[in-house]
Amino acid sequence: MWFKKANNSTKKCVNDVKKSASSTVFADKTQSRLDKLFLHTPIIKAVIIISIPSMLMAFMSALYTFSDQLMMAKIIPIFQPLEHLSAFTHGFSYHDYIFKVKELNAQGLNITLYSSNLVVRTAVANIAPITIFLTASTLLIGNGTSINFSRANGKKDKLRAQQVWANGFYSNLIWGLLITVLLLASAKTIISLENGNPISQLESIKDQLTNADYKNLKEVYNDSNNLILTYSEHFAYIAISGLVFNMFDLFFSILIITEGKQKMVVFAALMSNILNIFLDFIFIYFGRMAMIGGAIATVIGWSFNCAWYVLQIWIMNKKGETNILFSALKWKKHEIDWKLIQNIFFNGLASFLRNISMGIAVWWQLFMLSTFVFANIQTSGAAASSFTNFYGAANPIYSLFFPVILGTIQGSRIMCSYLYGAKNFKRFRTTYWVAMSIGFIYGFSIAMIIGFWLNPYFLTLFNINDQPTAQLILIIMLMQLPIYAFTVGGQVIFQATSKSFNACICALMQGIFCNIPISLIIAWISIGLNNQYIFLWTPLIVIIFSSIIIFIWTVIYMHKYFSDDILNTKIRYMMDKKWLMPPSHR
Repeated sequence: MWFKKANNSTKKCVNDVKKSASSTVFADKTQSRLDKLFLHTPIIKAVIIISIPSMLMAFMSALYTFSDQLMMAKIIPIFQPLEHLSAFTHGFSYHDYIFKVKELNAQGLNITLYSSNLVVRTAVANIAPITIFLTASTLLIGNGTSINFSRANGKKDKLRAQQVWANGFYSNLIWGLLITVLLLASAKTIISLENGNPISQLESIKDQLTNADYKNLKEVYNDSNNLILTYSEHFAYIAISGLVFNMFDLFFSILIITEGKQKMVVFAALMSNILNIFLDFIFIYFGRMAMIGGAIATVIGWSFNCAWYVLQIWIMNKKGETNILFSALKWKKHEIDWKLIQNIFFNGLASFLRNISMGIAVWWQLFMLSTFVFANIQTSGAAASSFTNFYGAANPIYSLFFPVILGTIQGSRIMCSYLYGAKNFKRFRTTYWVAMSIGFIYGFSIAMIIGFWLNPYFLTLFNINDQPTAQLILIIMLMQLPIYAFTVGGQVIFQATSKSFNACICALMQGIFCNIPISLIIAWISIGLNNQYIFLWTPLIVIIFSSIIIFIWTVIYMHKYFSDDILNTKIRYMMDKKWLMPPSHR
């Protein structure tokens, strides 16, 4: 009996040695490939190699959302006309409504004319903050895990990389379930607050309307607003329900990228886009499922990506070509490392807070516009709903190009984390400047080409023709793109060096610390000058202020602690305050 146990024990040891040897061979191959890319390839070439797949993946993800919103804006109005509203079922038809609005507008009242296109675009604008919150929730554990995973690879610590993967996986699962419940509970409130009072415009001109006109227009406004809320809520609830799939879509993809297998991720993003566009057309056009169809197609696309990544990781496990080992997930063998989980959480917190703060900023602007600015401006100009409608057309166009900058930043963060782990600080600094330059050039090019040249053509895709206000909103949005490179760059440096508190301050700088006070000041200026158009410039002014602060802070930090003369001077380290230093220098 004792001999049998000893024999089994010996076999187990032999198998463990074989597995260890196989993993070591893989680790050597992977380490050699990563060292060659991050340490020996010319920096500009290395940044491009690591960033282009991230940029393509980000663009594919943006195209995914853009195609959803374009399909909804184009197809839903065809099959869901406003003639079916209850307001038009008692002798006051939709044609009567159009005639009456034109008649009143000829008198200088300029009342908003609700249409199917306006309703859908406004619903699309309403779900923008929810979409940002969904994206933010996927980044908390995903980015935190990738930073630690890449740093472990930089230190050539294979065991640590597997611990990061396992703890990150279970943390991502628990976080996904928790945030799903919270968003389901709060989505309706968030969407409702964006719309404000749908009849505030009518109330301001009530004395100039007959009782019959006021009653009929009030019913149309209320019914249209209820339809907007219904569309928005349907999309939000379904998208939130599939959030866990979206979380693991990003989680798997970002870990695969850190191992240098970017082509696999780009292929998955391309296939999911094709599938999403096909399903959008099936559900929205043939199924006539309105925004429900768009949401279902989105969730199916996320699920497809997850299944693809699981299959590819399983194949790499069989070939011994990855540190993302499913065997490390076995619960009996899994060791919960609370310190590591805390590190993952705080490293990813800045990415989460940045997106949350930007979601709050978008919501805050729509809220301020609809309930504060227009409520206090004494004018018969266009209602807040018409501005929300223009945002609904401009936002998908802006969102199509904005994530590419984040893809550039994502690539540089992976490289900076690796270089920080390898203690190659000279390349670390240069990587920052190269990545920021690429992001700025891209953003400036898009702002010039799309914002000032192709602006009207893109808006036409969302049934907006010859609307200077919509064109102005899109220009203001796109002018923010080149500045974002410097705003997000500071967050990347602080995350890569485990300065979580500094990274969180950077993340909140634009959306909270600068946005709220500046927007209040500009709102009061708009009201004082009786001009709502002034308030539209708020996002651009906010990002200029926040980017200047973050950029100066980042440059001072980076050159103070990562310049060559300081790295070789231990006396300087001892004289500095410890809380200002990166953890590796304490």
